[in-house]
Amino acid sequence: MLTLTPAAAVGLDASRLANIAPHLDRYVDDGKLPGYMVMVARRGRPAYLHMNGLRDVERGLPVQEDTIFRIYSMSKPITSVALLQLYEKGLFQLDNPVSRFIPAFKDLQVYAGGDGDNLQTVAPDREVTIRDLFTHTAGFSYGNDDTHPVERLYQQHNMREGTLAQMVQKLSTVPLLFSPGTRWNYSFATDILGHLVEVISGQTLDAYFAEHIFAPLGMVDTGFHVPAEKDALCRQLWPSGGRRPPKRRPGQRSAPARRPDYQQISPAAYLALRRRRAGLHLRRLFPLCADVAQPRPARWRAHYRAQNRRTDDSQSHAPQRRSGQHGRPRL
Repeated sequence: MLTLTPAAAVGLDASRLANIAPHLDRYVDDGKLPGYMVMVARRGRPAYLHMNGLRDVERGLPVQEDTIFRIYSMSKPITSVALLQLYEKGLFQLDNPVSRFIPAFKDLQVYAGGDGDNLQTVAPDREVTIRDLFTHTAGFSYGNDDTHPVERLYQQHNMREGTLAQMVQKLSTVPLLFSPGTRWNYSFATDILGHLVEVISGQTLDAYFAEHIFAPLGMVDTGFHVPAEKDALCRQLWPSGGRRPPKRRPGQRSAPARRPDYQQISPAAYLALRRRRAGLHLRRLFPLCADVAQPRPARWRAHYRAQNRRTDDSQSHAPQRRSGQHGRPRL
């Protein structure tokens, strides 16, 4: 049982926290979510915890404190922490070209025009660096926009299938969307960082996580797969496509449905995390996020304002991007 700190003891208003449950409960009541859990913590101490609905609709099992949830892209900051540990050991520099560790990236090209057999490429202004991968400015993508020739190549190569090494090899055969460091685009960059962890450390990514991050922090229920003995604790996945899960309360049985085989999900894509301690664990990993209410130093605020002014000035004279074009993220 998780021990909660009184909200006032960490500077939170209990009456305002009480507004969270009624809002999220509507998602369960309306059938938009089968179940959820929410925790609010400050200064490293949890002050609010609420859960509702089902973790397994088919078996009618309720969400509880030790329910295991998939954290999807929250594996990205964990991967970044892993590589930064190796950086602290002096095993690479941020401005090292990635080709130093992945030779296949030495001859990457940049898309210049055309499509299909008439695809045109040019040499990049410089090589992709590890810093580019951390900041998603390397020129890679995710292959989600089938209107762009390069994105279609991502789909044809089935980038999400196979090991990290196989994915990196396939990426080396596809042109970059732009020259490294010139633009921003959310991409497979963090997956490449994961492969760098493997190359530099000599361990597989899951083994490195387990030994150097999860074990020291006591994150015993975090990994790429859910052990069979903890199957009942896992929040099950269900088909999407617009079909809402049926409205069910704990103890009620749902109609039979196909249970997904999450054991077959690619290790490169997903982590499962027992949510009971997820907030505390992630806060140990990322202390900079530990207290978003803490005021920034004046020099940070001044720098942030200066950066925004420069960005605003440059954008006021730049052509407007149409929806779907690659560029800076809209924050």
